[in-house]
Amino acid sequence: MAREKKTAQRQKELALLGLRVKQITADGNCFFRALSDQLEGDEHQHSSLRARVVGLMQAREEDFAPFVEDDQSFQGYASRMSKEGTWAGHMELQAASLLLQANIAVYQAGQPRWSVTNFPAGSRLLHLSYHDGEHYNSVRRADDYSPGPPQPITDLMPVALSGELHSSWSAADERRVAEGTACDNPALVKQQLAAAGGDVDAAIEAIIEILAAEDEPAATEGAEMSRDRQ
Repeated sequence: MAREKKTAQRQKELALLGLRVKQITADGNCFFRALSDQLEGDEHQHSSLRARVVGLMQAREEDFAPFVEDDQSFQGYASRMSKEGTWAGHMELQAASLLLQANIAVYQAGQPRWSVTNFPAGSRLLHLSYHDGEHYNSVRRADDYSPGPPQPITDLMPVALSGELHSSWSAADERRVAEGTACDNPALVKQQLAAAGGDVDAAIEAIIEILAAEDEPAATEGAEMSRDRQ
């Protein structure tokens, strides 16, 4: 019953953001299957993705070996992870992000969205959901039932600003986010609070990244104009 309640909660939270879960086969390969769906629109490339992720970890052993538990060697860990049906963990999330040159957003019931962020704001973003500490699914737009790769998720503005959605933060939280970022766009403040599940600090961090990305082209253009004048 608790699991069913969590599933319903997760679906409702995603629906409020205009998203839905696409179910992925639960066979120990779900992380790589979910990545395959995000990239190709189906689960068929999971074996290839597993091999490539493990290959990157082996090529960058000095970066990943310190995070292997003391009771096993890095070589043993990589060998085990290369086998079909072995569950992926945080190291594989990190390695997949680096391999695919994409940030990865992970949604969990009742928690703020969190991301593996190795690349600047505006870079490719893959969307996964994590269930009960043991299963990954793919996340798509609520209206996306296409057989191919997911349609881009470019806006996480809530599709229905219900009282229940707003109960996760207050007007004071909105003011804190606006003041902490010097953001004068109330819609953006609400959007990022919704995406962060009401987490003020996470919303502030996300908006700072967004505003910095918007300012970067202008700064680059200004520098180029200055060089031209010289």
